Amino acid sequence: MGTRVVLVKCTIGPIWTLLSRNAYAGDPVFELELGSNTGLCMALPDSSGGNAEPIMLQQCGPGSILRYWMLG
Repeated sequence: MGTRVVLVKCTIGPIWTLLSRNAYAGDPVFELELGSNTGLCMALPDSSGGNAEPIMLQQCGPGSILRYWMLG
């Protein structure tokens, strides 16, 4: 399943790394990896998109739209 993501006051520590999906030039879709090379990405557990849906950490990698984010 995964570990819940919790928003806290920003301090020195892990940051989010943008991982481009690279489906085509200018593709706005990306994954958000915790830190660098941790292999853990921000994901929705069931993609309902409802208010108050928890955000989880799951293994990064292609194939799951539950880990894809888009600006705009």
